[in-house]
Amino acid sequence: MKFNNVYLIFSLFLIPIYIFHAPVISYIQNFSKITYSLDIPENNIGVNSPKIINYGDLEISNDIPLRQIISESWVISFPEIDSEKLFNDFSSNLKKIGIKSVIKLPFKDNSELIAIGPFVDKEMAKSIALKINNSLGYSGNIMRLNN
Repeated sequence: MKFNNVYLIFSLFLIPIYIFHAPVISYIQNFSKITYSLDIPENNIGVNSPKIINYGDLEISNDIPLRQIISESWVISFPEIDSEKLFNDFSSNLKKIGIKSVIKLPFKDNSELIAIGPFVDKEMAKSIALKINNSLGYSGNIMRLNN
């Protein structure tokens, strides 16, 4: 036999058999134990559940610990924008720099305060306020909102 034939037999047959003999033997021995996971499960929702029609029918346990979560968010307010014309100009200028979330917050004496946000992070609100001040010339105040 030539060296090429020995090398071919060795590399194509003996090495793969040496590497993969254990998983193949294990697969053949455990073939009857293999389960296929593509079977569709039966729908058991609503088989033993009672029908609840009214909210009063719900049974609420007193063992559930209730905790109050305090969340805070930040907005950038612009108190100097008080007329509709200024608001329209301001919102169109904001859209040019990519900011679209302009909100109106209730303020003292049934007035509304123009703001941008809400932001979860105070530093993000500061950086956007700085961006607005540098590009549009409006200086905004950062206000904290609680739940």
